[in-house]
Amino acid sequence: MFRRRDFLVAILAFTLGSTSVVAAASQFGFIAPDGTIHGCVSILGVLRVIDPAASCHSSTDPRFNETPISWNKSGSEGAVGATGPAGPVGATGPAGAVGATGANGASGATGATGVTGASGPAGTFAGVFTSPNGLYSISVTDAGLVLHGPGGTVNIGGSDVIVTAQALKVTSANDTQIRSGGNLAIDAGANTAINTGITATLTSAGGTTIGAGGAVTVTGQGLTVTTVGDADFKTAGSLAFVTGTNTSIKSGGNLATEAAANTSIKSGAATTLDSSAGTTLVAGRDVTITGQTFKTTSATDTQIRSGGNLTLDAGANTSIHGSGTATLSGAATTTVTGALLLLGGTSGCVPAVRVGDTGHAVVTDLGVNPVFLDSGSPTVLVC
Repeated sequence: MFRRRDFLVAILAFTLGSTSVVAAASQFGFIAPDGTIHGCVSILGVLRVIDPAASCHSSTDPRFNETPISWNKSGSEGAVGATGPAGPVGATGPAGAVGATGANGASGATGATGVTGASGPAGTFAGVFTSPNGLYSISVTDAGLVLHGPGGTVNIGGSDVIVTAQALKVTSANDTQIRSGGNLAIDAGANTAINTGITATLTSAGGTTIGAGGAVTVTGQGLTVTTVGDADFKTAGSLAFVTGTNTSIKSGGNLATEAAANTSIKSGAATTLDSSAGTTLVAGRDVTITGQTFKTTSATDTQIRSGGNLTLDAGANTSIHGSGTATLSGAATTTVTGALLLLGGTSGCVPAVRVGDTGHAVVTDLGVNPVFLDSGSPTVLVC
């Protein structure tokens, strides 16, 4: 049997047409989720819209049988109509108000590094740079480079490097290297100091000269001086080489140290003075050489002269070699101290004097003075 709601929908479909059927179906919730409307048609042509989950009537009496049908809520899209003519241009509207400034956007990612450009041509310069106060200058010419200041100059020209100063100080926490293809000269009117935390190296293809109107001091873990020509250290004050390890001074010509006051060579390991010609150590006062080992070698004469005391003190070996005459002179006392003293060579040694004995008085250019031979071993050997 028709329910009252079914009956009302059927009447609406009959009186209002299909559009009204859709509206009624929407009102009573008969449209399925997919937009389909379901209905039943009787043998008499009566349309009844049903719930999507309901079924049409089926009876043995054909008068009461219904045929199920369905249709979409919206029909299929029709063909696109022809484009209408363009309307007239409307009047220009008033300008709108200026909008508020927007917030800054996030920074973009850094772009990739560009390709390195080709190197430009090398520039040249000739002239003088002068400091604002006029006290310092750098002069560049084809003849060389000159650094000038109130206390001295550095002149680099040809194969020579010349440093001239009232006071010269070279300080380094690591190695210090001064190298010259020609002569190396360091000359100061006052003190000269070279201080390094590791090794100080002075190398010259010509001669090496370090001079000062005051004191000359070289301090470091190690000291190496190598020169093809003469090595000359002269000072109007004291001369001191102090190292924690080895001290090595090698000369292709003469090796000379001359101080108006004291000369002191102290090393924590070996001290080596080596020259292809003569070796001369001269001091107006004391000469002190201290180290684990001490060795001086010269192709001709070896001279160590002191206006005061002369002390050679080594924890291990002391070696003085001269192809000519070896001279140790002191205006006061000359002392040679070591575990074993060999005077002469290394073979055919015979006992000479007892430990602590005073040797024969010798005549030197500084006067008649005793030479003490002091050894920690039972005998002093003369070879």
